Amino acid sequence: MEAERILALKIIKLLLKITQVNLFNEHCTNFFARVLKMAEIHQTSILICLTYIQRIFHSSYGDDGVSLSTESICKVFVISLIVAQKFNSDTTRLNELWAKELYPWVELEEVSRMERQFLILLDYKLMVSERDLVTLELI
Repeated sequence: MEAERILALKIIKLLLKITQVNLFNEHCTNFFARVLKMAEIHQTSILICLTYIQRIFHSSYGDDGVSLSTESICKVFVISLIVAQKFNSDTTRLNELWAKELYPWVELEEVSRMERQFLILLDYKLMVSERDLVTLELI
């Protein structure tokens, strides 16, 4: 789990740059590491996920003073990861597994609703170019 923890800290650092929300605490680090370990996500999907989050926060949705909590940033990350993994991979986890293993207190319908809302925020523009990845504010 050490590799996932290191990657989690790098993701948290990048999310701080994008969202201005400080997630540097033991609870968030453990949560992100657990997500990465459970999901067995390819690094390309993680980069796509972060690109999606950056798009949302640099769009008009991110410019109107949106104030997000730690919990909402964690949810945005997970939903972005779900969408990125579905876009990038032929085989992905079902929303039902995400809901059961990651958010046992969140119903499947809620995960699906959050996914739909996220897609609307992205205007269903899921394609990520090499230029998008280069401009991603990497650590």
